[in-house]
This record gives sequence, C-alpha cells and structure tokens, in this order.
Amino acid sequence: MYNNKKVFVRGYNIVKNNVILMISPRASQFSEKENSFQVNKNGYIIFDFTPMEADGKTIKVADKKTFILTMKNAGDILDLNTKDPYNPATD
Repeated sequence: MYNNKKVFVRGYNIVKNNVILMISPRASQFSEKENSFQVNKNGYIIFDFTPMEADGKTIKVADKKTFILTMKNAGDILDLNTKDPYNPATD
C-alpha cells in the first residue's frame, strides 16, 4: 500500500529476442514496537535484464543490467495520484 492506495505486483519472467526480463517485487519489512507497527524498509521492484547467447541456451551473467523501482516512482509512472489520500467513493 502506498499513500493508502493498494498496489499489487507479482513476479514475472519474460524471454524474448535473446533477452530475459525478470520482475521481482520485494515487500516492505515491518517491526512491532509497543503495540504498533513501524516500517523498517520500504518495498521496491527489481527489474533484471539478462542477455542470452545466440543459441538461446546460455545467459551472459556479466552483461546483466538491474534496475530498482521504488513504490513512489511506480506511483509516479503509473499516474496513481499518490498525493491525494484514499477516497473510497472514487478508488
């Protein structure tokens, strides 16, 4: 949940044109203190782009590119209007 807006992301793998795209969401980490929860680490999404050899069976791990997308950036990209609070009538 980001700014009272629910965002659901699941892991996904795509293989196309000798490139593997792996999408791996990482959940937020929480701890409990005095009967309340506190966020220790915010959630994020990892995008791994890994090229393959021309034979399509061997991957080039040395050429792997990794991008990390935070939930704030995901909200901005998807235009979730994360500035306004949750409104049950419209959301």
